[in-house]
Amino acid sequence: MRRPTVRLVIALPLLVACGTSGNVPQTTPAPDLGKRFVADNGIVSSAHPQASEAGVEMLRRGGNAVDAAVATAFTLGVGEPQMSGLGGGGGMLVWLQREGRAEYIDFYRAQRVETWRGVEALDSGVVSLRGVGVPGEVAGLLEAHERCGRLPRADVLAPAIRLAEEGFPVNQILADMIASSADRLSGFPSSARLYLPGGEPLKPGDILRNPELATALRRVAAEGRSGFYESETAREVVRVLNEWDHPATLADFAAYTPQ
Repeated sequence: MRRPTVRLVIALPLLVACGTSGNVPQTTPAPDLGKRFVADNGIVSSAHPQASEAGVEMLRRGGNAVDAAVATAFTLGVGEPQMSGLGGGGGMLVWLQREGRAEYIDFYRAQRVETWRGVEALDSGVVSLRGVGVPGEVAGLLEAHERCGRLPRADVLAPAIRLAEEGFPVNQILADMIASSADRLSGFPSSARLYLPGGEPLKPGDILRNPELATALRRVAAEGRSGFYESETAREVVRVLNEWDHPATLADFAAYTPQ
């Protein structure tokens, strides 16, 4: 079946040229002078260089905008763990060029949230996990890719897996977030091992490798949504949630569907 041609814009600044009735002085520089970037086939922008490169890699392989967006999003979950990841959610607006219409995929809302109470501060300094909903990011990104992507799923997840395995230098923003969250991170052994090696927060320039995340991403690449929502990954997440008095079940994870 022929995949639809799609165009996708994600967090790109838009410069609009407006005509004026008067003459603009020739000495007035363009507002985007020195900041303009033009590409013949596509542009990928994100908050992390390796994530942007992941999207560009998909375009170079013949993928479309959704392939690039999905690869970028999964890679952001590796390079910016303080902002996104497999435990997150989101939404995607896709323009179907040939059909002349837009589709919106909602994978942000926390399903079954009515069964869970709000966040509660605990004496240990760790915030209660009661406010956590079933994560929708994996289901939503895979739904977008299945509907509109062109490249194989394994190709789209390959950059994220590679980055998690090989590692990347911690930047100042991530280092600051780790340092400011050290008390909370120390309450979870796996997080402490990753971000507080030897009891000290990672510093700018330190290499962060996350082999456990690479394993979780491999399951998704090989098995699709079941590789996250019905796998060892889901079982481990539910175990930790239940340990902190959260009522989530494996059935909740398996039942999650983007809208």
